[in-house]
Amino acid sequence: EQGPHAPKAAATDAREAHADEVAKQARLALFEAIANLNMRAFLDLLNAGTDPNSEIPQPPPADLLEKFADPPLRYYLSTEPGFTPLMLASAMGNLVYGRVLLAADASPSLRTCRHRTFALWLAGAYGHVEIMQELLRVGSESDARKLRIEINTGEQRLQLFRSGQLIFESLVSTGKNPTPPPPEITLSPTSTGTGTPPSTGQRCLSF
Repeated sequence: EQGPHAPKAAATDAREAHADEVAKQARLALFEAIANLNMRAFLDLLNAGTDPNSEIPQPPPADLLEKFADPPLRYYLSTEPGFTPLMLASAMGNLVYGRVLLAADASPSLRTCRHRTFALWLAGAYGHVEIMQELLRVGSESDARKLRIEINTGEQRLQLFRSGQLIFESLVSTGKNPTPPPPEITLSPTSTGTGTPPSTGQRCLSF
């Protein structure tokens, strides 16, 4: 036999369950808006109070996962607890969405639960330098903008430049075997279309 308060408690439980489901769908919709580059929906969800630090509800729908062919990113979306909208925007290299999320108080320091992955790592892993700068708060007048790092994997050498001037140089281990210099060849501007020699293993990262 139910007590006199049972109907009220059941109604309260039903309202809470409904509110939880609505919040869950809003969190999922925020990830979908980023994936679909739907700025209108993205802004509407944030303005409606959707938490910019919320993690993606599990399991995500198949049509969302199908938008990402990269296996590691699909893993983070489908399996890794703690994956946030800012992490997705960072992995996609979506600077505008990243800026909006940061302005809405999304935290760049949050980490996933298992692998402890964070937004800056994802931006770096996918080579998105501009969003790395945004996450690090490197502004146009920042001293860090004057720095450039060059790594020559052929020579296993790192060079640090400030305002175009070499200020530091060191041998490094990149995990790749040093490569011998290429044989001397003569290139004319018409042979390459640009007049520039082929790459010799040098990588450049500017902040």
